[in-house]
Amino acid sequence: MKKDVREVIQGEEPHLNNLLTQEDLSSFKGMVDELRDTWTKKQMFRTETEARFSVLQDNRYPTRAAKYWQCVREQSSYLDNLMTLSFDYRRNDAKIKYLEKKISNEKDGYKLTKYEIDLDECRFGKASMEKQARHRMREIKMWSKLKKEFNDGSFNDKDVNQHQLESYGMQYHEKYRALYTFAGAGYDDYKVKTLKNTYFTERRNHMWHWKRDACPNNCTGRGVCRFGYCTYLSHTNI
Repeated sequence: MKKDVREVIQGEEPHLNNLLTQEDLSSFKGMVDELRDTWTKKQMFRTETEARFSVLQDNRYPTRAAKYWQCVREQSSYLDNLMTLSFDYRRNDAKIKYLEKKISNEKDGYKLTKYEIDLDECRFGKASMEKQARHRMREIKMWSKLKKEFNDGSFNDKDVNQHQLESYGMQYHEKYRALYTFAGAGYDDYKVKTLKNTYFTERRNHMWHWKRDACPNNCTGRGVCRFGYCTYLSHTNI
């Protein structure tokens, strides 16, 4: 496949004369091997690291069952995409054969040029679809691996509804344990409320983070909690 891509890239070089300056065209010719390497190793779709930490985050999927069923969704989606890609690949392959036949018999110069352009485009598309198919299949196998990892037999793996009450309950419990507030305008110093005077304010670019289960004074569990409020004031009170 690498050879095919390189041939397509090199075959397009003469046609870039009208598109690029001579300086850029020369640079392009000198970068063919590098560009082929870039095309070959560029990332397509997600890595296992991204699947674990960007998709299956604990705050979104807090239980093994929730993670398992998200793996099912992801794998199913990639299967659908692979099937659609297979149809496109077959259609593209048929078009290649059609164009090759038309080129072999065509006498009109304009039509011949058009068929050759379409053929080059189809060949490049074929190589791209083959690369995409490999990575689609890589993700399908990756989600299969993760499904096996999370399915420890402790939950129903036939009915997705069975785990959802617990999983969503844990998700929203964790979600609403913290409150983030951006402080906008505020007084430059403490002011007593009054209707007689209007005090100047200034922009306060503060981000406040309140967490229900954490002491705002960072007492690390050494303070006294009364009605949900920590009475720990400073280290001198320990």
